[in-house]
Amino acid sequence: MEGDPQNANLDNGFITIEEIQGKIVAKAEKESNMGWLRGGNNVSIAFEIETPVNTELNARTSGGSISTKNLAGNQYTRTSSWVIRLENIEGQAEVATSGGSICAKKVTQD
Repeated sequence: MEGDPQNANLDNGFITIEEIQGKIVAKAEKESNMGWLRGGNNVSIAFEIETPVNTELNARTSGGSISTKNLAGNQYTRTSSWVIRLENIEGQAEVATSGGSICAKKVTQD
């Protein structure tokens, strides 16, 4: 988390990381539909995940960037309004953003 963690307001929010049917699921969610950045609650949460090279990724965010590199396998990434970066990917890549940019470098299909 960026900023001063001593002053971050995580009330009504939670972070979970768990294994579900052989998949790792990491979530940062609010109980209300008010976003993390609304109402003076300027909180930034980031996940950095290291995996084996042969990993299929399904990453979604509603308010942040996604950066994926050095993976073999199908990659699925979706964000509402931020940047998606793919680098050195061997496999199919399906990406979508509502208002951000997509940067792909060295992406090849099997």
